[in-house]
Amino acid sequence: METEEEIEELRRLNKQINTLYYTGKDEEWYALLKKALEKSKAIEAYRLFFYGQIARYKNTDYKQQEELIRKAIYIRPEDFFLIRNLGACLSNQGKEDEAIRYFDEALKIKPYDNLTLNDKGASLSRQGNFEEGIHYFDEALKIQPDDYLALNNKGASLTVNLFSIRQVP
Repeated sequence: METEEEIEELRRLNKQINTLYYTGKDEEWYALLKKALEKSKAIEAYRLFFYGQIARYKNTDYKQQEELIRKAIYIRPEDFFLIRNLGACLSNQGKEDEAIRYFDEALKIKPYDNLTLNDKGASLSRQGNFEEGIHYFDEALKIQPDDYLALNNKGASLTVNLFSIRQVP
């Protein structure tokens, strides 16, 4: 049986992998992903999750990633991290309504998760619900004021919202 400390370590590894991936450090993120797979060997749900990350990062195969995360959630149905990541995967496929439902489910389990709040805000903004999206970015920033994703997404939503307002002649 896995401990909560082991699960948290895998979640931290995933955050590091994401940062390395998005900053273009291909060798580093891939090496860390291999380490995460090794560490998750005895934790089936997270092993499936990390194989899903390979499908996403190496092949941009969101369908396979979705399938693997759904299998992981079947094993750990109350795991907010897996549920949030399924929402993110669905959002990457343009399935914003479904993504928002999973973000809401994750927030029921862990209401103050800044990443889930940010992800929900991003999905809402993609739907054109900029003010509601900005609300969720603000909530994420209350929890982690230096959350660069929430800051970036809030700025983008404010800019798009500003340009979508029509002035009366």
